Parts: sequence; C-alpha cells; structure tokens
Amino acid sequence: MPITKITKTKWALALLLMATVLAIPLIRSRASNNHQPNPQQTKDSLPPLLADGATDPSAIPDLIAIEILFKSVSVTDNDGNNETERSRAKAFIGQTKLAADKAEKLTAFANNFRESIRDLDAQAMNIKDRHWPKPGPEALNQLSALQKQKEAALNRVFTSLLENLNDEDKGKLFLRVQDIKRNVKVYQGLPVEAYQKQ
Repeated sequence: MPITKITKTKWALALLLMATVLAIPLIRSRASNNHQPNPQQTKDSLPPLLADGATDPSAIPDLIAIEILFKSVSVTDNDGNNETERSRAKAFIGQTKLAADKAEKLTAFANNFRESIRDLDAQAMNIKDRHWPKPGPEALNQLSALQKQKEAALNRVFTSLLENLNDEDKGKLFLRVQDIKRNVKVYQGLPVEAYQKQ
C-alpha cells in the first residue's frame, strides 16, 4: 500500500474532521488548547470539499488514516491510569479484529509513535503559539519541516509494525485503515480565522 504525501493543511483538516466524525478526542495534545476551531464554524460555512472518503477512500492519503489509527489505540504514561482512555483505546483495538498478541504489538508501536513525535508536536505548538493567526514564511517553513519529520516517523513505525505481522494480520490492519479513510473528509484550507485563539 503506497503512502501518499499531503500538505500540512490537508493533514490538519482531515485529522480535525475525523475527530469530529468520531466525536471523540483522537488527537490528545496536552501542550496547548489554544488552536481549537471556532464553534461558529457551521457545516454550511465549510470550504470546498477536496476528498470524501465515504465515496472514494483512495482519495484519502494512507498517512492520515494510519496516524488516526495509532493515536486512537495508544495509551501512554501521560494518560496515567485513566480508565476512560484505556477503554477507548481497547474499543478501537477491537475494531482491528487482531488477535490479542497482535493487538498488543499494534498498541506498542502506536505508543512508540506517540512518544517519538511528542517533541515535534511541542515544537509545532510553540511555533503556532508565537505566530498564530498569521504565521509568516519562516514559521510555515518550520512547521513544514516538522510535518515532514512526523511523516517520516509515522512511516518508519508503521513499516516496522508491518514487519512484525503475518499476511493475514496485515490484511486486517489495512482493512481497518480503509474503514478509517471512509470516515475522513478533506477540505480546501480553512480560513485562518477558524484557528484563532479563543
């Protein structure tokens, strides 16, 4: 399965929309909550739809679905003994239909990914905090470089996971990735106002 590159705007929008579709906090950044979408943003005011996974899952880049999968099944030390988080992760792991030992591998690799990008996410949030709502070219270049590092880490961890699964388990994982893609919509860049600090 080829992993498609996407722009940072499409990446962020797809993740934001997936979280909305699932109505759960899939992206649990504890660094800052300053960049929440404007609650007045209605369905009617959304920008043009670029890709709808419900009608064409292949239009959604694999990296988006893989990151959503990893973030939905991971539980790290930062979550502590939060039973809600553990229950949520367990439910998402169950949707992969992997055997218990393979599900544990998925969780371990997902946790590894989350830990590996913690500093990248913190750096990105710091840049956004300093330059939002109108980041200049330097800030955008820094964010783009961080996004490329994050994509490389995701690719590396996912490839390592696949090396630890048999063909049947890989098939189950790819089916889950396709299911996630069916719930993702990618819109043309949202206006900057949607991400202004509240």
